[in-house]
Amino acid sequence: MSTSANVMRVPCGCKALLNEKDPRAEIWMKVFGKLEFPLQSPVQHLGQAEGEHPDKFLRGDWSALEPEEQQRLCQAMKDKFRVDDKIFRSQVQTLGYVPIKDVNIHVFICQKHTSMMVC
Repeated sequence: MSTSANVMRVPCGCKALLNEKDPRAEIWMKVFGKLEFPLQSPVQHLGQAEGEHPDKFLRGDWSALEPEEQQRLCQAMKDKFRVDDKIFRSQVQTLGYVPIKDVNIHVFICQKHTSMMVC
């Protein structure tokens, strides 16, 4: 959890659940030991990965990851995309989230966001 100006942000509990047959499953298991990633919210956002067509993305909650998970994720991105792990970390910290392509993903919606949707 990150703190800023004496304010602590608590992860909401929303999660991206990846299908075990997705090509990313091996990386997620290696990094997290499970096929789920904490989300900032269940809302999709339109985005575009470099060199690809616009697509729907979820915002993975970087600050909800343990430091060891952050390091393993940086290493996995370095291995997969040949991107410098320090550059990846800097980009994610600047964005404030980890972009997760919304393909083969089921979203678990936390109680907070569920109650907001019911109104």
